[in-house]
Amino acid sequence: MNGKGLIVRGKHGPTLNQVSDDAENEEVLARKEMYLPVWLFFSRPFQKSDNKQIIDCPSLPEDIQVISLESFTKTKSLFSLEYVFCQGNSLPISIHLKRYLKLLHAKEVHETALDGNKLLRKMKRLKFQRPEFGMEKLEYYKVKLFAIRRSELNASRKYDLQYEERISRTSSLS
Repeated sequence: MNGKGLIVRGKHGPTLNQVSDDAENEEVLARKEMYLPVWLFFSRPFQKSDNKQIIDCPSLPEDIQVISLESFTKTKSLFSLEYVFCQGNSLPISIHLKRYLKLLHAKEVHETALDGNKLLRKMKRLKFQRPEFGMEKLEYYKVKLFAIRRSELNASRKYDLQYEERISRTSSLS
């Protein structure tokens, strides 16, 4: 940076409506009103090869949103999805990623942490314990690995990826 810092501003506004127990509708309304227009920030300028319209791309379920689709190098890209977990929607969602991965010409897929900087297979997650158990013996979760090779991408079987703990869930906007 130039040493002067960066100021980021957002929109704030009240929603005047009847009191409702339907948090899901409130969240969808808030998302539509508060997050438009969308500003995208990338680590490198766009090139002609980046700006392609994909006609054969199927739409995602309403609760799944693309967070980012960014190239890190000529051979690596980050494709991030978010599952907006609404109140009353307690089931995990399955998505067939095969079509999306073929459109991206993926040869290999590795699951990463949400920020994309660490492979999931190398992560350890702390098991939070109640205070009365103390901090003497810390326990960690090992995360299950999800990887697809090119030979599997070309196979005819379908891929179901259960988004349980791997994608952030939000029950309300903050």
